[in-house]
Amino acid sequence: MTEKEKELYGPLLHNPGISRRIFAAVDLLRGKSMSGVIVTATDEEKALNVAKGLIRSATRDDKSFSGRVAKAKGESLTPQGLPGVFEKIKNGAMIVTQASRLEPETAKVLAEQAKAHEKDAMLLLLDTDKRMRVLLHDNPELAEVFSHQVDIENADEDSLVAFGREYAREREYSIDDLGLLALHTRIQSLSTYEYEVTTDDVRKIIDEAIENSEKHGLGHFMDVLRRKRYDDEDMIILREKDFLE
Repeated sequence: MTEKEKELYGPLLHNPGISRRIFAAVDLLRGKSMSGVIVTATDEEKALNVAKGLIRSATRDDKSFSGRVAKAKGESLTPQGLPGVFEKIKNGAMIVTQASRLEPETAKVLAEQAKAHEKDAMLLLLDTDKRMRVLLHDNPELAEVFSHQVDIENADEDSLVAFGREYAREREYSIDDLGLLALHTRIQSLSTYEYEVTTDDVRKIIDEAIENSEKHGLGHFMDVLRRKRYDDEDMIILREKDFLE
């Protein structure tokens, strides 16, 4: 996976469940067989980044890919205009944002065109999970085409914690259950409407916890004597107290 792809996916790659869905979506798009993928998130920009990452990953070694990627809002598409759109994106891709705003007739034609162009176009629908479920329920023909979903709804914090856990392991540390809860709390305390927590922030939190764990004291000395400071893989265990500010 290229650095650009990693950047587009962000910490989601460190969430095992989501990363599996991402890799499965890439395989589906690469195979171009009923290749419709749904990406759901409350943040449209994050969903868009994942969609771009999926297209980039799926076309990395595809010499037939034209490089054309159309992006349109669901409400802007019409039944009459869709055939022309598919001609323009032949051997390319289309991302439909706010997909729940597709009119019923437009959704029907979109499904028909998707089936007709399944070998030469990649399609991705974006919206929130709740709205997407309503769209597919009301338009079952779309559900036949868009059968795979990458749901990043409420996944960011879990993904950041998973990233932190992996980063700690790279430094030969593990984190116990209470430590993971403390890491969640630290991430929540940093996250605001104005600021989005990054992997760099998580690295700093882990580095601080490691520094705290290395402060020699009677408690840690006793832990060493009792072998409570190490896990079964002989990694030093980061505990709740190590994450306290």
